[in-house]
Amino acid sequence: MHAVIERDKSISENSQKEEVVKNEKEEKKEVVNSQEEVVNKLEELDNNQYEMVAAETEGSGFSELVDKSAREITFSEEYYTTNANDYDSYGAVMTGLKNNDLAVVKHVLRTNSWLPNHLCRETLWMQICKYLHKAKGDVYTELEGDLLGDRKIKDIQLPSFVDFDNLVSYHLSEDGVQQLHKILAILHHTNPDITYSPLLYPLLGLFLHYMTPSDAYNCIYGLLTSKETFIIQTKVAYEASKRVMRDLTKKFAKSAYVHLVRNCNTKDIDTVFDSWLWWLFSGLPFHYMIRVVDCFLLEGVKVFYRTALSILILFTKYSGKRTSVAPRDFNALSSVPQNLLQFCQEMPFKVEKLLKVGFGIRGLTRKEIKKLQLKHEMYLNSRNFLNHEMHRVASHHSITRSTSGPLALHSITTNNSSVITSDMPCSKMRSQSVGILALPQIDSRAMMMEDLYTIWTWLPPRFAVCQPELVVYIRRTWH
Repeated sequence: MHAVIERDKSISENSQKEEVVKNEKEEKKEVVNSQEEVVNKLEELDNNQYEMVAAETEGSGFSELVDKSAREITFSEEYYTTNANDYDSYGAVMTGLKNNDLAVVKHVLRTNSWLPNHLCRETLWMQICKYLHKAKGDVYTELEGDLLGDRKIKDIQLPSFVDFDNLVSYHLSEDGVQQLHKILAILHHTNPDITYSPLLYPLLGLFLHYMTPSDAYNCIYGLLTSKETFIIQTKVAYEASKRVMRDLTKKFAKSAYVHLVRNCNTKDIDTVFDSWLWWLFSGLPFHYMIRVVDCFLLEGVKVFYRTALSILILFTKYSGKRTSVAPRDFNALSSVPQNLLQFCQEMPFKVEKLLKVGFGIRGLTRKEIKKLQLKHEMYLNSRNFLNHEMHRVASHHSITRSTSGPLALHSITTNNSSVITSDMPCSKMRSQSVGILALPQIDSRAMMMEDLYTIWTWLPPRFAVCQPELVVYIRRTWH
């Protein structure tokens, strides 16, 4: 009896094992089938993406303002690579922006492999500016109608705040360039505080490769009004940025700085950094700048400094080689600034290498850049103030202080006008710029002639370029 029970138990266990094995085989078969389905889907996705890339090479990712004839020479063949995760990366950027997870967005933008005319780029920059810089609204059309009206685009003049020696429009068509000029004219009206902003032109040129004029205006306006300084808007800030670049090179790229000092033909090494921004915008190829702007829209001007430092580091290494890999000896050329610009135009390193070196610099923070920028702006402002004061003192022709203390006015009166005489201190200097000063005699109880001369000397030189004229004279006493 006991033997029978043991036999039945053994048969039961064997049957259970067989069933388990059978179930495992079925599960493995299902897993294999599911994996095959995934592989088939991925292959289908890859095929679709390759078809999409082929379509993109025809320019479907660009706006209508891009010159179609230039698209064939925009990129090298090796840059036409696809990645099955391209659209996943784009989705990660959009999700990160919505959830304010900027660390993910930063990583994706630094490492993305999107083609310059990838379909996702049609909305990428606009979405970044929309979430981070509040680039919303539809005021451009209204401003265009109110400010420009029926004026022809060709009649619109460029504002004075652009750099007329560096009007970089990349691959915009003639219509695209005209739209660019129109946006700048409107910005000149809406942002009268901008006195010098050379980067507005090339940045707008890049935006119009992927946006409508209205969206490009919204994005650039968002950057201009952002709490962080994304775009230089004054001459002092621009000059200070050159000194910031010099200081950063000394600190974070010492070997490059030593190389520049040794090979600079001029005594003033600072002149090398005068065109540092144009190493990027005029020198680097188009698809390099696209990747740089990807990061710039998120991280700010720090990206430009990192890229420029990367250029100096790679330039130093490349110019020091004496192999067949680097047949051009940049040291033999005439000037370092020309060498740097030519190096950027012929960039022998891939964009991934350029960005990797730049973002690999440790310790370069936004706080460090702000500190240096503020320091140099304060220095330049104080220097300009002193120069202005010296000029104003030199032109302080109408009033001189006597030895006893009170103000003494040296003038003569002819034909009801008070004319500055040549014996006044420094009157010749002022007369060279504005001629002989003749103030009309006024009969006023509220103001004496001495007061009028005092007010005249307070005027900045740029406002004191014309002879003053009496516009209105009211002798009535108001109570």
